[in-house]
Amino acid sequence: MSYTDKTLSCRDCGKSFVFTAGEQEFHEQKGFTNTPGRCPDCRAARKTQGGFGGGRREMHDAWAIIFSRLLGIHRCARADAALLPGDTHADAPLAQLRQELLRNEGAGREYLLTVLDAAIRKQRRKLEGMLPLVGVIGSTAPYVGLLGTVIGIIHAFEAIQTSNNMSPAVVSGGISASLIATAAGLAVAIPAVAAHHLLSAAIAKRVEAWEESLAVALPDPDRKEELHESRAHAGR
Repeated sequence: MSYTDKTLSCRDCGKSFVFTAGEQEFHEQKGFTNTPGRCPDCRAARKTQGGFGGGRREMHDAWAIIFSRLLGIHRCARADAALLPGDTHADAPLAQLRQELLRNEGAGREYLLTVLDAAIRKQRRKLEGMLPLVGVIGSTAPYVGLLGTVIGIIHAFEAIQTSNNMSPAVVSGGISASLIATAAGLAVAIPAVAAHHLLSAAIAKRVEAWEESLAVALPDPDRKEELHESRAHAGR
């Protein structure tokens, strides 16, 4: 059976493209009955979006987490700053940590340190929320982009094999799809990694401020020793 090139119209972009005789023969061998409805560029873009459309979702998820953590850190810092000295009835994280000290008033320094460490870790987890997921997205996004690059190149070679032609019009769809996938992976990874480091540093600074504020309320072992010695001398 002889085949001749056909000119078709792309349903997505409206541009005309050639359905070559080689492509028609390939379709016949594979048992495909439908003629292509999209041009090579639109087909490659659709494949990229279908396989790696999750990149957009990852970007949206990462930005949602980043903004929520920024808001959480800002609210925490503002609540702690507005807290009055000795106030333990507010909703500020520092007030809740002071409540832990009051609940265990009279306990030894080592026990209080253990209690406060657990309470601070709990408050830190609240501040972090889903922040570790941002780190995971930032670490894995470049590899997803690399995988998209490889698949785009494979599509380009498949187009060459199908059409028996190495013209730019044949390979441009796969090449452009691979570059889009690479750019998308980097666009997700760079802000995610930067935000993860900056937010982690901000949370660590907040924790350090809690520790410094609570340290003055802990019993001083040297002071206790002096009190015991003075009582011993008074008893004599």
